[in-house]
Amino acid sequence: MDRLTIRNSDGSVSQPTNMKWAEALEKLAAYEDSGYSPERVKELGQAEVEDRLVILPCELGATVYVLCSNKAAPYTVKSFAVHPGHLFLICEDPKHKGFSRICSWRETCFPTLAEAERFLEAKK
Repeated sequence: MDRLTIRNSDGSVSQPTNMKWAEALEKLAAYEDSGYSPERVKELGQAEVEDRLVILPCELGATVYVLCSNKAAPYTVKSFAVHPGHLFLICEDPKHKGFSRICSWRETCFPTLAEAERFLEAKK
C-alpha cells in the first residue's frame, strides 16, 4: 500500500507533495470501516510477516462438502487444525452425530457441492 504520510527522522509526520486528498480520505475511510485499532492492524501485519496469520475458509458450523466414496456429502465444520502448508477441517456428518472426519481443504473438502463435483469430474 502506498503511504499517505512520511515519517521524518525526528519522528514527526508530514505529507508527500503529490498526495491527493480525495484518495487519502478514501483510504482513511476504508481503514476506519475495518473497525481495527492501529495496534491491531500492526499486530495482524506482524503476524502475516511471521507467517502466523491464517484466514479460515469458513465459520464453525458451516456446511462443507466432503468427498466420500466418489461422492460429495454435506458435513458440518466443528474445528480447524493447521499444519505447515495445510489446513484441515474436522467435520461432523449431520446424519450421524458423533461421526467426524478430518478433511484437507480443497483436497477432500469443498465450500460448495458444485466445486466438489467439479473436482471429482476432473479426477476421472
